[in-house]
Amino acid sequence: MRLVRLRFKTGLHLGADRGGIGREKVQEIVHSDTLFSMLVNSYADIVSGNAEKIASLIDSIETLSSGFLFCEYRRKQFEYYLPRPLTDPVNFSGKHGKENKLRWHKELKRCLYIDRDNFSKWIRGEKISLVKFKNQGYQELFTINIRPQHARDRLTNASNIYHAGEMFFDKTAGIYFLIDGVEQGILKKILDNAAMKGLGGRRSLGYGVFDFEIEPPDDKWKPLFEGSGDNFIIVSLYYPMNLNALSPMAYSLVLRKGWTFSSVALGQFKRETCRMFGEGSIFANKPAGGLVNVAPKAIFSAHPVYRFGKALAFPCTVQETEDDAVLS
Repeated sequence: MRLVRLRFKTGLHLGADRGGIGREKVQEIVHSDTLFSMLVNSYADIVSGNAEKIASLIDSIETLSSGFLFCEYRRKQFEYYLPRPLTDPVNFSGKHGKENKLRWHKELKRCLYIDRDNFSKWIRGEKISLVKFKNQGYQELFTINIRPQHARDRLTNASNIYHAGEMFFDKTAGIYFLIDGVEQGILKKILDNAAMKGLGGRRSLGYGVFDFEIEPPDDKWKPLFEGSGDNFIIVSLYYPMNLNALSPMAYSLVLRKGWTFSSVALGQFKRETCRMFGEGSIFANKPAGGLVNVAPKAIFSAHPVYRFGKALAFPCTVQETEDDAVLS
């Protein structure tokens, strides 16, 4: 397993799952299928479109998390953020559980990401620091600017004004992800190439250029990977290949759509839409998942266009509460 930190030199544009009318929203998370696309297209560029080598790389990626925020609060000391679990913490059960829920439920619901220490306690069924959620540090790690943009219709020459968002990180912050299966030398070559071309949208305008660091996860990740809970929480998108084995307990669904991008084939086409389980979803059985081909089959046959739906899951303990309501 490798941990990769991306430090962005320019603004980053990540289109939101559900955009607004006339306003292109951005999000502060890089979904695992977006990272997969970056890695595969960068490698395709390196190997000049060699289909056999590209297929070998795709097969080698065993697990891949989504990209979440991190900050370097002291030299070589990092805080990593993870998605808030979609079940209640243990603080909402037992003595004072109802009082805690009435006081803190809305506060926690507004908090999309939590620091690694609280995440680890939450999924192990231990009490978390509720006060810490009132001023979650991750919201101070970036700013989002909304800029007006001008587009002109190629046929009618009509003008259209819309607004697009761009995300800028604090100098101590960036995006990290976890990946397993790819040999480190190849991963470095892929990221060297991708770093110059950028991540996310509007790369032709210089967005998404980054520096990167690769290292093994530190010892504080071990309790997450080696947990003993009977259930599982995902920190990636998840596309189930066997619906009969599906066992969701608390989940969100993420709509995935957009346009194809290929390093080896000309043109852009609208991809087939699919829905995937979102980060923070919890399952009774360990989810596996797989690749889903979203190529527009009627008009694009150069190669498959995959969304990465293999789940990266940590063992977790689901706390039973007196009522069935959970955070969502």
